Amino acid sequence: MGGADDTLAQVVYGEPDPNRQIEYVTTVRAVCAAGSVARGLELGVDLAQRVEKITGTPSLFLADVTGTYGGVGWASGHANVQAMEAAQQKLAADPSWAKYVDKEVKGTYADEPSLTTQLIYRRVA
Repeated sequence: MGGADDTLAQVVYGEPDPNRQIEYVTTVRAVCAAGSVARGLELGVDLAQRVEKITGTPSLFLADVTGTYGGVGWASGHANVQAMEAAQQKLAADPSWAKYVDKEVKGTYADEPSLTTQLIYRRVA
């Protein structure tokens, strides 16, 4: 139903590598809480760097140019489903990750569940 729904975003951290073969992309999207845009951008870069360190997978941190004001997102590309699953398991198994997110992220991004999403995209062609 309806037409295409897309967003234009600017890369704040990370560098897309056109030579990497990517079949899966994991994403998380959020919206900075009112009064927390600067903190949300700063923290977003740190979160992307931590994900890279834990998983060994390059990550991008993006700020929306269109769409919801204060919208941000993180994206990590994976060569195949096995690489994606391995990265997700590393992140879930690292106790410092959840502890950091619980302590440092609280109040920075909107506390509305519909504004925070986690999606997996698969290249089909």
